[in-house]
Amino acid sequence: MATGLAWSMYSRYELTDALVDPKRLLRLEGVDCVSYQTMGLDDLPRADAYYDPRPDINAVFYNEDAQFERLRFTLAHELGHKVLGHHDIYAVTLPRIEQEREANAFAAELLAPSPLIHLIGITSVDEICAAFDVSQLCAEAVLKRMYFFSPERWPHHVDMFRQLCPGFIEARKNLHDKRLRYSI
Repeated sequence: MATGLAWSMYSRYELTDALVDPKRLLRLEGVDCVSYQTMGLDDLPRADAYYDPRPDINAVFYNEDAQFERLRFTLAHELGHKVLGHHDIYAVTLPRIEQEREANAFAAELLAPSPLIHLIGITSVDEICAAFDVSQLCAEAVLKRMYFFSPERWPHHVDMFRQLCPGFIEARKNLHDKRLRYSI
């Protein structure tokens, strides 16, 4: 479920570049993004980010000083909680540990989708890091998930990414060490 929902964000918001901005997607989902630093806190919370789904708040609070790749993953993880309905009071919820695993899977597949990795022909952690601007830990998790990815099992998603991201695919096929960044 998490994988399919992560991939559906690409078609839902017509994303043509896999260097997605999780903060932008949170805003498109109606969630405010507030850094701890703009709140003027003397002591920063220990969590890199957290999502408060209460209707009068509906915001992700985050540490803007976190490492770039970690912040991207953490914001994508919080987006996963929102999209997966983990805070929906009417939903049958999974145990907390399962919710965290599901949000991690969502974040990993949003930031480095298996169909794109397949289309580009990437086979190593370093290539995933370079192509998708993710941490080594995220790239390792995605590479492990690739063992279960089969283009025959998800032909619709492979075609969807081929159609949505042709420029990204071509550029990344030629990319090895260069890293493209945007600011969060």
